[in-house]
Amino acid sequence: MSRSILILAVAAILIVELVSCSDDNNPADSPNNPPTVPVLDTAGGTPADGAVDVPLSAFLQWTCSDLDKDSLLYAVCLGDTANPPVIKELYTSTRFEPDTLEYSKTYYWKIIAFDSHMASTSSRIWSFTTVDK
Repeated sequence: MSRSILILAVAAILIVELVSCSDDNNPADSPNNPPTVPVLDTAGGTPADGAVDVPLSAFLQWTCSDLDKDSLLYAVCLGDTANPPVIKELYTSTRFEPDTLEYSKTYYWKIIAFDSHMASTSSRIWSFTTVDK
């Protein structure tokens, strides 16, 4: 995880904690649980892992939760290498619409979920290949 993601996530979480002033869902004496592992949401229309002929208008969607009911932020990793780079940080939605997909290209992506206590969990890496031109 890059240092910049960590710094931005800490800043965002501190702001959320200051605004809310309390965390009734996670008393200080209770251990914090990390977010659940983000799961690919193909029911919402996201390409299945390994899908081919995916349109350039495809979107990425996932599900994730936190046992402590903490608010979640996401880092979206997407690229054409097996270890995709972070392209979006401090993302609050579970749906992402990339605007840079190219024809006949295999993309890899994953999600890193952060809770308000800086615990994080990463999804596995998924892939899809876009349509030919």
